[in-house]
Amino acid sequence: QAQTVPWTDTNKDGIPQDSEITLANISKQFGVLTSRQLDPNFQREYNLQWNIGIQHEIARGVTGTFTYNVRKNYNPLKVVNKAYSLANWTKSNIISPIDGSQVPVWNLNPNVATGLTDLYQTNSSDGSLKSNSYRGFETSLNARLAKGAFVQFGWTYDQILDKSCDLTTGANLYNDPNALRFCDWTGASNQDLGQISGVPWRHEFKMVGSVPLKWGIQLSGSLYADPVYSTNFATNTAGAASTTQSNSAQAPFAGQVSGFSQVNWTITSTTRYPANCAACPNDAANANLKAIAAPGLRQGSELIPLVAPGARFTPRINQLDLALRKWFTVREKYRISAEAQVFNILNASTVLTESYSLGSSITPFVNGGIGGQPSVVANPRMVRLAMQFKF
Repeated sequence: QAQTVPWTDTNKDGIPQDSEITLANISKQFGVLTSRQLDPNFQREYNLQWNIGIQHEIARGVTGTFTYNVRKNYNPLKVVNKAYSLANWTKSNIISPIDGSQVPVWNLNPNVATGLTDLYQTNSSDGSLKSNSYRGFETSLNARLAKGAFVQFGWTYDQILDKSCDLTTGANLYNDPNALRFCDWTGASNQDLGQISGVPWRHEFKMVGSVPLKWGIQLSGSLYADPVYSTNFATNTAGAASTTQSNSAQAPFAGQVSGFSQVNWTITSTTRYPANCAACPNDAANANLKAIAAPGLRQGSELIPLVAPGARFTPRINQLDLALRKWFTVREKYRISAEAQVFNILNASTVLTESYSLGSSITPFVNGGIGGQPSVVANPRMVRLAMQFKF
């Protein structure tokens, strides 16, 4: 096998030294048959779900329901690289460009960057280190009223708590301790690497209804109010936070599964602090440049979350839709319906998906900033006309 790696001849002697070669770019599988093992104590992952509720007919045709739902997973999967331990890493601090606070960053020691043979082991995680739980209250009201009218109302108040503090091997193939930042949403552990003040409960509200008007016209509508969650099914799956991300440092963040905004900063050994970060130091050799944040970073790159889960929220989407329908009967055996529907009457322009990556400027992400770059916005107000013929 052969592989090309960058070499900077710093001392101009024409001889490559280890300090002049970017070892992080050498594939860790170079010339090695990857060894994988299954721990003999491996346990199958499972989850338990239970709910308790009450349903009662409040009045004739009016039924109310209240339910408390709980879900928790057990024995989640983890893969560790037995060749590496915390002893192979050195902790240092960088400055958060967002608020000037100290952010711990772990750097792989130079002598082990390529010198160890990988040994991967699949096992089930300790529940005290890795878990995902859901708690939620649901209230609904169904009413069938006179003359064919009906109303359905639903309200949900829920919370997701995620813990991924078991150093599952990420895309960089190391047991990367940088993944421990904000890894425990319960606030019980690893808070020295990223404190979480508390994960709030979120609200969701839905109401649909239909009422007959004069001349056989039917009016129906729906109102939907909800925090913006990810539209990607995979990121909404319980436990996806630790199984679908491309980098273990992202483990606590399963997209927008909890309706939280993020600010993520990807750093390498050459990444400089943003130029408009007043709290960040200047380069010692050139005052016109900001300093390199982590000049000794050996493991290629790291994704560093800068804000805690639950500290910033995605916007709420409030959408109102209405429809009018009229049935016509022709010769008692043909039926024609004409319908007009208006979607998003309020013309809400809610941002559904945006980029959370910090770039060369901190302005979008400081208090009062506009946030990340929007990529998907709610559809504008739309009108649809339809006709249906039954025979």
